[in-house]
Amino acid sequence: MSSIVSDDVGSDISVQYCCQKCKRPLDLASDFGNFRTSDLSSAVGYEYNSGSSSPTYSPTSSLDHRLQVNAYLSDIINGRAETDHPMCQECADTLISTQQQLLDFQKEEIVCLESLLEQLKANTTERSGVSTNVTHTAEQMFSISQRSRQTSSLSATNSPNEDSPNPLETSSFEVDEDGSFREPLYATGDSPAEAEEGNVTTKAELHCTQEELVSLRQEFVRLQHQSRLLDKQIATNEAALLVRQAELDRITNEYNEQRLTLMQAEESLGVLDARLNDARYQYERLRRTNVLNAAFPIWYDGHIGVINGLHLGRLASKPITWPEINGALGQCAMLVTCLAKKLSYTFKNYVIIPMGSQSKIAALPNGTPLPLYNSPGSMRLFSSASFDNALVMLLDCVGQLQARVERPPFFHLPFKILDGGRIEDRNGSVFSIKCSTTTDENWTKALKMLLMDLKYLIAATVGRPDRSTSKAQAGH
Repeated sequence: MSSIVSDDVGSDISVQYCCQKCKRPLDLASDFGNFRTSDLSSAVGYEYNSGSSSPTYSPTSSLDHRLQVNAYLSDIINGRAETDHPMCQECADTLISTQQQLLDFQKEEIVCLESLLEQLKANTTERSGVSTNVTHTAEQMFSISQRSRQTSSLSATNSPNEDSPNPLETSSFEVDEDGSFREPLYATGDSPAEAEEGNVTTKAELHCTQEELVSLRQEFVRLQHQSRLLDKQIATNEAALLVRQAELDRITNEYNEQRLTLMQAEESLGVLDARLNDARYQYERLRRTNVLNAAFPIWYDGHIGVINGLHLGRLASKPITWPEINGALGQCAMLVTCLAKKLSYTFKNYVIIPMGSQSKIAALPNGTPLPLYNSPGSMRLFSSASFDNALVMLLDCVGQLQARVERPPFFHLPFKILDGGRIEDRNGSVFSIKCSTTTDENWTKALKMLLMDLKYLIAATVGRPDRSTSKAQAGH
């Protein structure tokens, strides 16, 4: 929401305020811009005219002055806090919650530090207890000895009689429970026998106390020596601890580096495994892909078979030119040669010479190559015995491949190839592949059945390795 501020002329100016933290517009009260004169005076006072000798005050109701007041108030707030103002309610609540958490954390830290300080003070008091007690006892003994010597000197001066009793011998001291000495109180009218007995007892107690003092001093010296040894041992252990800590840090860094190297190696290994699996998948896919089926697509166009887009056969209703038929026969010769190589088979008595539309086939061992093509116009005019014999030889080669791949009853070709250039359909009808001895319809049907058998032979070679591939694998 925008706040509206009116100036003296009466025009309205919209001032948009937004949160300095989340930059969202602030929903201010409608009377935020309409400060009273007393409010403005109490906030920033009246304007001071520096040109006169005495302060001159002017009213503070202009639009510029109100905007200056708002900016001045914002500067005061921003100067007293680290966070820029103004802020929305949500950002202010978040800031208060954060500061409260920080305050609670500081209080917990102060409590922990006070507890640690009390523990250190208790340890210091316990260690200095023995030393303080022994020092206090020694001071008491020294004071008693001084008083005894002063009393002895005074007695010797006043009565030099040897029979007079020694105040040190006649004085007696008692030891309190806390290790301090005190003088016992005797009755004023004690007899000399009782006084003598008291002196003997006091001497014995003093002797025991002196022995105990010597023992305590020796114990104190021993404890001081032991304390120094312990301090040295602590210093040595701290130095060793620092060395071990440095060694631990070094080993930890080395471990982290080795761990990082291992992770990188595992990541690289994972990438290589993924690439290997993908390569294996592609290899299997390519190995199972029948290249011959892609290189020699076989289909049909009505009653005429088609190989690689070339029609093989001719009808009266659809005459096909001889160059196209010769090209289709060249494709058949190339396909039969590739099938024999795929099956690692060598034809008996024949050799095929694939040369496109000028392909030939020859009988072994020294037969003359016969043409697997026919010239236009020579069909009825001249003898086509050589062309017919070439077709019979080609069909015989397909029959040899049929005998190699068929595994009855699991797999067999749809049309049985017979001797003499004949092929039998599924109804038992026999058709000759010779062009000069049959009609165009029967010849075309025989060629179509030949193409169907070739398509089945292509399917039979799926998954069979090439002879070159087998030799390469055997070499490895």
